[in-house]
Amino acid sequence: MIKAGNRLYLAGGQRDGTSGFVEVLDAATGKLPATHELPSRVTECGLAASGGRLVVSCEDGTLVCIGQ
Repeated sequence: MIKAGNRLYLAGGQRDGTSGFVEVLDAATGKLPATHELPSRVTECGLAASGGRLVVSCEDGTLVCIGQ
């Protein structure tokens, strides 16, 4: 989980590593404006945010950029 601006990002995936996700929550209201499916489970400490973008590291080696 990471907070950036007014968003809270929750990430995880299947324990066998076959699929992952990022859920985007509004930090003030708790509403869920977006969910992103990923090719693999998110690695431990695999989230970084900067400049309006979220970079996600997956267990299969994939890097995913979400945002502007």
